Order: sequence, then C-alpha cells, then structure tokens
Amino acid sequence: MYPCGPRAHRTRVELWLGAMRLFAVRGFTRTTTAEIAKAAGMSPRTFFRHFPSKHDLIEQPYRLLLSAVASGARACPTDEPIIRSVVAVWPRCLASLLGPDVLEHDGRAGIRSLLALRNNDAEVSAMMWAITDEFRSDLATLTSARLRTDPVTDPRPSVAAGAASALLHDVTLWWSTSPGVSLPDAVRLMGARSRTS
Repeated sequence: MYPCGPRAHRTRVELWLGAMRLFAVRGFTRTTTAEIAKAAGMSPRTFFRHFPSKHDLIEQPYRLLLSAVASGARACPTDEPIIRSVVAVWPRCLASLLGPDVLEHDGRAGIRSLLALRNNDAEVSAMMWAITDEFRSDLATLTSARLRTDPVTDPRPSVAAGAASALLHDVTLWWSTSPGVSLPDAVRLMGARSRTS
C-alpha cells in the first residue's frame, strides 16, 4: 500500500480492509478508529502508527494509487493514447497497492465498499473527487505533452483525461461487482469496448 517493508504493508492493508468492512455496514462518519483497529485485530496505537486518522485510510491509498497510475502512464510510449496507457498500468498499480493475493478476494469487497462510500457519503465523495481532479489534471498535462498542444486552447487533453479517469472508475466498479471476472480480464474487456465505441 505504501513504500515500506512487507510487514508494515500487510498491517496497512489489514487496517484498510477492516475499515472498508465497517464503513460498508456503519458508514464513514459513525465508524471510529478504535472500531477499525479492533476489526483488524490490532490496537488503536497500531492504527495511529500507520494512519493519522480514518480520513487517511481513504485519502492516502487513493492518492498513492492515482499517482502510481499517472507515473506508469508517463512511462508508456509517447505515441500511445492516454486512455490505453492508463488501462495498461491500472491492474498492476491496484495489485501493488493491496497485494496481488488480496486484490481478487478481500480487496474486491474493499474496493466495492470504497466506491459505494464515494457515491453515498458527501465527505468521502468530496475527498475522492478532489484527488481525482488532480489525477485528471496530471493526465491532461501528460496528454498535452504527447500531442504537443496547449491545453488552454485545445480541449483534447482534458477530454482524453476525463475519458481515461471515467473508464478506470467504470471498469473498477464493474470488476468489483463481478466475482467471476479478474481485474486484468475486466480491463481488457472494457478497454476493447472503449476502442470500439
């Protein structure tokens, strides 16, 4: 979930998974950090060693994930459309965040809970949309550089960044609610459909 040792990574993932389970039942506002720590089988002190607040359980991983996607897209061929670059790096970035063994099992339910929070909790929604807007801006800047165009006068970079961001949201939502579909398969299927639509 963060650049750290394997033990700290596992602890952070367990805290995040415990939080997502509780948020799904109790909501974000009513869930306390003590309850999150207990659900993960840890002490409140351990929780605060890894996350300053329950807000950071959402903000830090989400920001890290989208930053990794933007960095991965920057490393893709410059003649490749941004949407293809983003789709290519998404499964690897998400697996790296949660761990590949967690992603297809508990991670799927955690992501589903996170997306439900984004849709149903104003505070979480505002937090995630602010980070998403930064991500879209990064993608627009990258697209503008690839196209050698001014994003102020050419809307294509902004439109492409918005489309890439929307595709990631939609493919992740679809995958999180489709138990028989792996994330790489979901990305391939949605990526193929986006090129034919």
